[in-house]
Amino acid sequence: MLLSMTGHGRASVEGNGTVVSFEIRSVNGRHLKIALRTGDSLLELSAKVEAEIRSAVRRGTLQAQLLIEREAREEDYRLERAALRSYYRQVAEEAEQLGAAQPRLEGMLALPGVVVETSRERGIGEAEWPLVQQAVREALEQLNRMRQAEGAAMKADLERNLEIIAGQLERVRSWAPEVVERYRERLEQRIDSLLGSEAVEGAEAEIAREVALFADRCDISEETVRLSSHLDQFRGLLEAETSEGRKLEFLLQEMNREANTMAAKANDSRISQAAVEIKAALERMREMVQNIE
Repeated sequence: MLLSMTGHGRASVEGNGTVVSFEIRSVNGRHLKIALRTGDSLLELSAKVEAEIRSAVRRGTLQAQLLIEREAREEDYRLERAALRSYYRQVAEEAEQLGAAQPRLEGMLALPGVVVETSRERGIGEAEWPLVQQAVREALEQLNRMRQAEGAAMKADLERNLEIIAGQLERVRSWAPEVVERYRERLEQRIDSLLGSEAVEGAEAEIAREVALFADRCDISEETVRLSSHLDQFRGLLEAETSEGRKLEFLLQEMNREANTMAAKANDSRISQAAVEIKAALERMREMVQNIE
């Protein structure tokens, strides 16, 4: 099953007055790289969140964000009594000196440092982990559904290009035996035009030796066998249970090498053109495979 490295997932889970939101985006990358944004009070959960991501994604560059909001609780607010008393005493002294009314207590509560609102994320940790884990897993499921859908489309396109390559390879195999025979005919025609038909008959041994050397130089049977084998391996990886983007990349490199060698050795314009078509299909596949996990 092919998996694209491009996807997006988002989930929000609520429970016990706490709302956990998790969002993750993925793009292609040679290795697995995770950038996780959390609040300072969530750092102790970061390692667990990353472990969840690594269990679901093997390759790609991922950006994720974890947010936790909690309903206000009594423990979220704290009265700094020392600050309140200090403010009250100083204001009361000034009021007495000025003959003004004594300060009201409720007015003191708005002064800086009297009432401290603790972070609503304070204390978030192991107790909230089940909610966090649920949100992370739901977002990852959504991400992977998107990656699977794109992977299926990519598989279909890769298979079409494989058929193109296989068709060109069959044409090359049908032409290969003709290359040597055509070379013999051209060689005999050249000798005949220069020295006459009797010279051709007298040079049969030399012609046969030259043709044998040429046949050895232009033999591409090994390359066609290897290319055919690589095609079979590639098809097998497309049907594998796991997505094997790196192996697919390696096979494309090997297929491109065989196509280059065929074009260089064949000494035939038709085979060279077929090799160009094969390489064009391989290039289309290479661009696609770079986005496969």
